[in-house]
Amino acid sequence: MNDSHTSPSYESLRRRILTAGVIILVLGFLVLVFDSRAFFEAYLVAFLFWSGISLGGMIILMIFHLTGGKWGGVLRPYLQASLGTVLLIPLLFLPIPFGLSQLYAWATVGAEAAAHSPHKVAYLTPTFFLIRA
Repeated sequence: MNDSHTSPSYESLRRRILTAGVIILVLGFLVLVFDSRAFFEAYLVAFLFWSGISLGGMIILMIFHLTGGKWGGVLRPYLQASLGTVLLIPLLFLPIPFGLSQLYAWATVGAEAAAHSPHKVAYLTPTFFLIRA
């Protein structure tokens, strides 16, 4: 008979990782409530880091397919695995527009009339930022 149960050590590790994830999620929510600027700054850095890994793997895989050859054969499975998170990038971008005014000085109301030149005013608006994103 073939049992498909996982080993007890794997289940224990899985439970500990899930518990740590929930604790980190609660701590992140507390930081959002008490210091939202720090939360959005940290979230932006984490978003750029993790999306950079996924998009970087996609670019290297595209170069491998474009040039051909055997040079990327060893990396190919890892690069293809990194593509699995590309679809999460738009979903994980969703909190960033809510913290736009805390992340960028130009995104606050009335910042258009600041010391920007006229051609920058149209570019530095939250609406145009979201269109570009």
